Amino acid sequence: MIKKLFALVMFVVSQLYATNGSNLIGMGAKSCGMGGVGIAMAHGAESSLMNPALISSVKDGEISFAGTLFNADVKYKGSPVNEGYAKSDSDTGLIPRVAFVNHLNNGFYTGVGMWATAGMGVKYDEESQQYGTMQMGTNMQTIQFGVPIAYKFKDFTVGAAVVAQYGSLDIDYRMPIYNSTETQHVGSIMEQDVNFGYTLGLSYKINNLTMGAVYKSSIDMVYDGVLTTAVKPFESAGVSGVTDHLETPSEYGVGLSYEFYENNTLSFDYKTIRWGEAKGYKDFNWKNQDVYSVGYERRLDKWSLRAGYNHALQPIDGQMVSIPGGAALNQFNLLGAPAIVEEHYSLGVSHQYAKNFEMDASVGHSPEASRTFKTAHVNPATNEVHAYDVTSKHSQYCLTFGIVYSFNSQ
Repeated sequence: MIKKLFALVMFVVSQLYATNGSNLIGMGAKSCGMGGVGIAMAHGAESSLMNPALISSVKDGEISFAGTLFNADVKYKGSPVNEGYAKSDSDTGLIPRVAFVNHLNNGFYTGVGMWATAGMGVKYDEESQQYGTMQMGTNMQTIQFGVPIAYKFKDFTVGAAVVAQYGSLDIDYRMPIYNSTETQHVGSIMEQDVNFGYTLGLSYKINNLTMGAVYKSSIDMVYDGVLTTAVKPFESAGVSGVTDHLETPSEYGVGLSYEFYENNTLSFDYKTIRWGEAKGYKDFNWKNQDVYSVGYERRLDKWSLRAGYNHALQPIDGQMVSIPGGAALNQFNLLGAPAIVEEHYSLGVSHQYAKNFEMDASVGHSPEASRTFKTAHVNPATNEVHAYDVTSKHSQYCLTFGIVYSFNSQ
């Protein structure tokens, strides 16, 4: 039953987001408008998974709805004989989020919510075969259902969230047959899994300075037959050790938020996403990723204006073609999982329409990033190895709208 519930929500979720690796940079319109900051910057109910300690910013009760319209432009060039790029058809989608937080007695806060948290994927059609795409289709999605709780004692708050994660994974492509115009279909049906994790958070406020820290546990996901089927044709090329585990990596981070001139806030986050230690990702030579985010907010009478910047070096580690499996993994990463964007610029705005009702919006852009690795083709008749370049290009746009209703007693 829980898989059917998550699958229904995921039906409207896109395949590529404004991401660090495959993780979304923010959880709603406010955080997305500030470059993804949220470890020391409170965003009300939106903070539930970013730092559950910060749900203590909710006065009495709050419910938040948000949706992100996302567009990704992904191109790939991977033919040893043909120039030009093929464009992925998987480019537009909608990302939903909802969260509720309630202030209990004696300093306790709790809530519940559902968020799309990660995703990546491409879809290349038959005409793209001439550019070396193998008509690759990939689709990885995760969505989390969380129950946060926080306790505030004076200026110190501790928080935690129990997380149930639904995930789905599908990989499908057409393997060229040597000296033939025919191809061999490789792939399996989409597999799903549900597993559990947790998030821990702290915050401490000294005058106008807020400090925060967060830890997110890894969540091991198993997609039976998907990854092992996808890499099986490349075992003869040295690909080994790949299982059907694709673990959501653990991460930890710290943040600072400073209020100045009464209505201005500057916030900075640093976090590490541990791709290089997560099952599945480490098998494909992903490395740990340091993420730096900075955001600014200016509060007016009924308006709030925001801006932000997010930077993280892409986590895909290219391999030498002389290393067993290196050529195949280089191609798989750039073709099926082009998580190569490194910069995000964002703007946001909120308007207080009534005492208890607010509307939020943000826009984000990731400039085009390009990454080139070496791969190789082996002539089975002569065993001659021919190395050549494969290149992926990726840019992103996103537009987020949200509404917040506060259940304030006064």
